[in-house]
This record gives sequence, structure tokens and C-alpha cells, in this order.
Amino acid sequence: MTKKTKRPLPAGSGAEDPIRDRNLLRTILETIPDKLYFKDAGSRFVRNSRAHAKSFGVDDPADLVGKTDFDFFSEEHAGQAFEDEQRIIRTGEPLIGIEEKETWPDGRVTWVSTTKMPLRDEKGEIVGTFGISRDITAQKEAELALSRERNLLHALLDTIPDHIYFKDAESRFVRNSRAHVKSFGVDDPADLVGKTDFDFFSDEHAGQAFEDEQRIIRTGEPLIGIEEKETWPDGRVTWASSTKMPLKDEKGEVVGTFGISRDITRQKEIELEAKNLTAALKRSNQELEEFASVASHDLQEPLRMISGYLNLIVRRYQDRLDQDGREFIAFAVDGAQRMQVMIDDLLSYSRVTTQGKAFSLIETEAVLGRALLNLKVAVDEAGARVIHEAMPAVMGDERQIERLFQNLIGNGLKYRRPGDVPDIHVSAQKKDSEWVFGIKDNGIGIDPKYFDRIFGIFQRLHTREQYSGTGIGLAICKKTVERHGGRIWVESEEGTGATFYFTLPAGLEPSKRPAP
Repeated sequence: MTKKTKRPLPAGSGAEDPIRDRNLLRTILETIPDKLYFKDAGSRFVRNSRAHAKSFGVDDPADLVGKTDFDFFSEEHAGQAFEDEQRIIRTGEPLIGIEEKETWPDGRVTWVSTTKMPLRDEKGEIVGTFGISRDITAQKEAELALSRERNLLHALLDTIPDHIYFKDAESRFVRNSRAHVKSFGVDDPADLVGKTDFDFFSDEHAGQAFEDEQRIIRTGEPLIGIEEKETWPDGRVTWASSTKMPLKDEKGEVVGTFGISRDITRQKEIELEAKNLTAALKRSNQELEEFASVASHDLQEPLRMISGYLNLIVRRYQDRLDQDGREFIAFAVDGAQRMQVMIDDLLSYSRVTTQGKAFSLIETEAVLGRALLNLKVAVDEAGARVIHEAMPAVMGDERQIERLFQNLIGNGLKYRRPGDVPDIHVSAQKKDSEWVFGIKDNGIGIDPKYFDRIFGIFQRLHTREQYSGTGIGLAICKKTVERHGGRIWVESEEGTGATFYFTLPAGLEPSKRPAP
């Protein structure tokens, strides 16, 4: 058996070697990236690592000796650090792995993970503290940012009235807004996790939603602003406007879907009501036109007969009629003629419908000319002056625009003081994509209290007999303008004349019109 001999230890090895230990400490203090420091019983620095000195903007660690945290940090952080170190000195209990918020005089905030220990002398007496800290500012900022985002998500999901939901690759719910949870009659959002649309909706709607979401997962293409008809097992039907997007993980891989939907059930009901109302109005207009057609034939023909026979009586028996008889017949003829005008106006009103002849480009210069030709007798009898500017081209129904000019100019001829000569001015001014027409007269004017009602059917401008009319003319004007997408209004004061304004959609500019 061979006897083993002990080999001598190299010089400098062993339990105690002050030179080696000093070199080891210097190496640590010079190279360690963490901040290492030693403090005396008054929390003054006695030794520091280069990384620690650098964090204070100091090149030589020796320049820190004798200083305290109060020389670098704000009172808030320096005061807390001092209290911690004094407690360690008193109790001998370390602080391990604590997070410290470092506030600096310039307002900066940094974070470190710190361990602080009691510093003892060769007799074991506590003579200060030492510590090591690692900068975790980036980590804390990431955590704070994540916390802020999480708080924002909570606020969004807890308060927004729209329905927000997140689903996995199998279209199972993983997160839901409170409004979405409530729409299913569920109180706790956790009760919805893991469930699908098939647990709540009919197979018809749930199946369509599943297909949509699986297509999004396969293609990555969203569905934006789609309208979904939601059918429930109890037969109820609701509507939602939905946007569905692919849900991606941190690697950008599609792992599910998320969506936001808004209940539009009431909107759809209103649309349906409007559709039904439009259909009813169309039927009403058709019935009105049929009535007007009947009135035109069944009423106008007897009236013409009455007027004709009365005039025949006057011519044939005028020698036998006294003054009263001739006046009575004249009153009867006038009444028949008034009824004829009333029927004509009703017929015109019934024909101004939302369904009618398609609009075309019309020259209002020519249309106005025809309207004035129809009014020639009334213009000549009154000795009226009708002045008009150059008229533009508009999009509209030629016959209805002609009647519009005729009615409004006719009002200016009619509503005047006895002996006054009517002075009527017709203008047109371009504004954006429409023309604003004005028909101004110098007549008796209109009290502003009548402005809101004069465009109603059977509303007369005045009640005095000399200004009598059917009360339908302005109603026809309003209906005509509205059919063209315009508006009509009046500006006037009693005794100063009136100006009627109306708008019509502009036609093409001359340079852009098609060649004839």
C-alpha cells in the first residue's frame, strides 16, 4: 500500500490572507455592475463600488466618502433610507430584497432592488451598514405601464355600454365587458368564460357567428361594421352592429378573436317603421291622385255646366232680369269659378309627390318666362313691374318649378293695397351646391306671427275678402321645394312687403354640361 504525502498549499492560500482579501474586495468594487456601498453608524459612506459612484455622477468613488444620501437624493428618499439603516444598526436585522423608489432633486424617479445588512467590526459589534442594490427601473416602468394598461382595460370593460368580448381559437369566451355579460342575463363575468354563442343564441345565429370568427382566425381579415341579426331561443330577435378582429399573442400569432358590438335593435325598428310609413304615404299619394282624378272629372264637368248655363241664361234672358237677378247669377258664376280654382289647386297639390318624374337639368330662365306668360293678364291689369336677374340651371321637375314661380309671383300681384302698383323682383344667388331664389314684392306684407303656419294647407295669408284664395298655393310651394330637397321661408313685416326664399339643387356649370 503506497503512502500518500500531503502537498504543501500555495503561498497566499489559507483562511487568512489580508493582501488577497483586499485585492478581492477591490476587484468586486471596481467591476461589479451592481451598486455596493458601506456606511458608518451615521449613515455616511465609507467605501463604494465604482458603479455606485457612477450612479451619482461621480468619477472617483473616494469622493463619496463622508457624504450621505441627503447629498444626492430628495428628502423623501434620503429620509426613508436613513431610517431603514438606523433600524438595522439598532436591531441587527437586515432588509433583504426590498424595492426602493429613488426620487432625485430634478424630479427623476428610479427604482432599485436592495439588500441592506448590519456592518460589524472584528469584535462583532455593529458599526454601520452595507448594502447592494440593482437598478430595476426598466422593469418597474414596464410593470407600471402594464398596470396602467390593465386599469384602462378594467375601466373600459366595466363601464362602456357597448359589448366587448374576447374569444379563443375555439370561439370560447375568455374575457367580457360587464355590459356584454349583462346582455346574457349573467351577473358574474367569470360565469361566461369557457362558454360559446351556442350556449345563449339559437343555432342559426351562433352558427353564423362561429363561421365568421373561424374565417377571421384563418385569414386574419377583420369584419368591420357588419349588422348581425341575433335570434334567441325564446324567439326574440335583436340586432347588433359588430366589428370583429383577429386576437394576436406577443409573437403576432392569431390565437382567437375579439369584437365590439352595439345594440341597434331600436334603430332597426325605426327603419322598419319608416319603411312602412313610406309605403303608407305612397299608398296615400296614390289614393289622393285617384281622388283628384275623380274630382277633376266628376266635379269639374258639372261646374262647367253650371257656369255655362248661367252665362246662357244671362245672354238669353237679360231683358227679363232685373238688377238683383243679374247680381244673383253673377254671384253663382263667381262661386262656380272659385270652386273650379279650388279643384285645380287640389289637383296640383296631389300631384306634387315624393314619387314623380325624374329630375333633369332645367333652365329656370325659360321656366320663369313661361310662368310670367301665364300671369300676363294679371300683370297687365295691375300694371305690375316684374324684374328678374339672369336665372341659373337647376336640377328639378320643370312643370313643378314653373308652378312654384307662378304661385309666388301671383301672391305678390294679389296681396297689395288698393291703387298700389306691384313691384316684384326675382333673384338667384349661388350658395355651396344649391341656388337660393328670392321673390320680393312691395305688397301689404305679412305679420311674423303667421310665418309658422302660412305654408300649411288651407291656410290663407289674410282673412279679408279682398285677399281671398284657396289657401293651397303656398302649401303646394312648400311641398314642391321639399320634394326637390330644398327649403322655403319668408321674411317680412306687415306693411313693408314680403320676400319668399327657396332653395333648389344646383345644376352643372355651363362648361361641364353635355353637348346638345
